[in-house]
Amino acid sequence: MEPEPTKTHPADWRPVATADCRRCPVHTRCILFRMLRRRGDPSLLPVRRAFRHKEVVFAAGDRSPCVMTVAAGRVQVRRSDPAGALLYVDWPPPGRPLDHRAFLSQTSHTASARAIDGAEICALPRKAVGRLASADRELALDLLDEAERELELIERAMRLRATRPLQSRVRLALHMFAESEGRRCGDGGWRVDLPIHRRDLAALVGARPETITRILHEIEEQGLARFEGRHVEIPSLERLARP
Repeated sequence: MEPEPTKTHPADWRPVATADCRRCPVHTRCILFRMLRRRGDPSLLPVRRAFRHKEVVFAAGDRSPCVMTVAAGRVQVRRSDPAGALLYVDWPPPGRPLDHRAFLSQTSHTASARAIDGAEICALPRKAVGRLASADRELALDLLDEAERELELIERAMRLRATRPLQSRVRLALHMFAESEGRRCGDGGWRVDLPIHRRDLAALVGARPETITRILHEIEEQGLARFEGRHVEIPSLERLARP
């Protein structure tokens, strides 16, 4: 059973000194740090908060008062289509914004984010980021680059639901999870723990849950993967991705 979303209270966040930002191991990749370094405004300090395993960072429909980035740990971002079916799952690496699209469009969050095994999040208020971006063309381009990356995720998700046969869609989804979440083994194969339930995998590829069970059995019989609960062993990603 998935836990109910929890609300984030401003008091839970603590200010982050500029010196702390410079010591952060991901500061060179952090869009918030790049904003602060370029403008050099000492009055602008990000805030930071730790989230427990499976704690909700934000839920779809929540107000988006700031731009957030992952400082440490892992966060899973899930976006659904208007009908409520899962569209894609993403794990933004440290330094990358979380659902910055809500900031660009000045709307509520259209995705949900949840900490995986615990995470720390940094944030800057929306108005401060807006002032920085309006005064610096490169910062505005950074945000547009992130928007382009998100569009690529949506395009990939739509390809999964397009004209490919169903088994091919499932194999592409497994390939995607192996690349983003898996680890390569000494024998050249891959091991991955699926980050979503099978019902979500079914929604991702546009199938019924009972059909997914049959397709996974076919993939296993063909020697393309072995399944044990959520644990998957893939002998060859190249074979898995072939049409």
